[in-house]
Amino acid sequence: MNEDTDTTVDTLLNEAGEYLQYAQGVVDLLIERTTEIELCDRRQTLLALGAVSVLVKLGSQSAMQAHSRWQMH
Repeated sequence: MNEDTDTTVDTLLNEAGEYLQYAQGVVDLLIERTTEIELCDRRQTLLALGAVSVLVKLGSQSAMQAHSRWQMH
């Protein structure tokens, strides 16, 4: 996430969109693999779910930061 106070609302929203698109890609991959998962693949699946959580959190934070800056103007 971009902590720079000079970052524009457009940049923050673009970052949010990118994080959420990455998260969607991981979710799509997990859905595709769900039918193929074996016991030994569970660790990788859990790591991927953790990645989705982080990407969604980053996207949400960027969107909230952009919204806050937009309201200040």
